[in-house]
Amino acid sequence: MNIAILIERYDPGMGSMEAAAAELTGLLAGRGHAVTILAATVTPDVSVPAGVTMRPMIPGGGGRHGWRMGALRLWRFHRWAKEQLANGSFDVSLSLTSTVPAMVLMPWSGVQREALARLRDGGPLTMHNWIERHEPWVLPRVQVLLWLERRTLRDAGVRRRVAASTYVREQIAELGRVAEDRVEVIRRGTGLTPLDDRERAAVRESLRAAWGVGGDTTLFLFAARDLGRQGLEPALRALAMLRAQGADSAMILAGPLSYRVLRVVGRCGVREGVRIVGATTRRAELLAAADVTVAPIFFDAASAIVIESLACGVPVIGSAFDGSSDWLDVDEVIADPRNVPALAAAMKKLVDPQERRRVAGGLVRDPSLLGMERVADEVERVLSEEAKTAAAIQGGAGIS
Repeated sequence: MNIAILIERYDPGMGSMEAAAAELTGLLAGRGHAVTILAATVTPDVSVPAGVTMRPMIPGGGGRHGWRMGALRLWRFHRWAKEQLANGSFDVSLSLTSTVPAMVLMPWSGVQREALARLRDGGPLTMHNWIERHEPWVLPRVQVLLWLERRTLRDAGVRRRVAASTYVREQIAELGRVAEDRVEVIRRGTGLTPLDDRERAAVRESLRAAWGVGGDTTLFLFAARDLGRQGLEPALRALAMLRAQGADSAMILAGPLSYRVLRVVGRCGVREGVRIVGATTRRAELLAAADVTVAPIFFDAASAIVIESLACGVPVIGSAFDGSSDWLDVDEVIADPRNVPALAAAMKKLVDPQERRRVAGGLVRDPSLLGMERVADEVERVLSEEAKTAAAIQGGAGIS
């Protein structure tokens, strides 16, 4: 198939969604499909998989804007991408953004209307300034974003709508004015390879010794690129409650650091109980050292850390506002990430080693379910079906 994939930026190092999109692109190209990336911006000198053609709206980069791309640039990208699809000879098109329609619409970052509503609850770490925290709707780029999103989800040219989770399916159905059963779910996967048992034991002992964490201490992991969105403050406050109750516990904090983050750590009174490792891609090693992952997320279509934790056999405390909670039992999901006492209670249960072993024994760990190959299989099936349908409508030959 000749496939067009639309995304606002192509930058595998920018976030989990961008990394997953790049991996999906590579897998589709590796299966013999011709893939063209239509992006507003592409990171300069980025590695492009064999068989993939990069076609940026702005040659030479253009900066790291993501969903914060300005109003004019969002509108330009919407118009430009639609023109590229209309003038191209593609068999099928796949949009990974909610701002541009395609034959198959699969907004991996979720619905931005929901994101804005949820992130306003997350406190100062989730938004960049006062206006974004209190009245984001007055910003021109937010108005354009929401207008384009509404048009895209309701566009008559969209033949298939695909969500990364049941959480996102509800949002797409509501805003797109379609029945939920018309929205297919293809759950996100991970390309993380867990350490084997021998490596895991060695890394666990080494890292805990380096951090001064005893073997009997329950070590929680909080790992995120966007610390506020992923619920850093409630996680720290829950840890403070836990330690005040006498629980032998500590937390690894992995993610970009700033003065605001350090100030929140100090304000929560947990400086001695937190080991800060900064931004890192070595998730398998962190998960080897950790006992439990804490993810009281305010919004995520399908967070990477939850899926990675499951792949490594680490129990997770998730959030109802994270699509990856599809993989968790209801007892492992916090209904409201602002409810610190409920989060602390869930963490306290997993301080017990027997309870951790019980929960770990019931986790989904099958690589065939959690891996990106499964995602590529399902996406390829949907694209193939739509390409054949389009060819039949146009009276063309079969598509392989």
